[in-house]
Amino acid sequence: LAAALAAAAGTASSAVPAVAAPAGRTPAPVLVDNRFWSSYADWRSGTGAGTKAVPGHRPGLVLARPEGRTDHTDPHTGRTSSWEY
Repeated sequence: LAAALAAAAGTASSAVPAVAAPAGRTPAPVLVDNRFWSSYADWRSGTGAGTKAVPGHRPGLVLARPEGRTDHTDPHTGRTSSWEY
């Protein structure tokens, strides 16, 4: 047990600290790719079990064959609606 604790302590103390940007310099911004589905063709190009693509003004996915329904009351409005799952 003592050997295991000593080995773990040695590993923890050998960690290298992160390197910060030099003083007075702002790091370069990191670019992010924004990828999303926005058209009916986009939605139809993939696969999904139990879903189907729908065309229209705002194309998207719907549940093709819902497993069931449940009622949910919105805690903010107090309105109850049925939701498929």
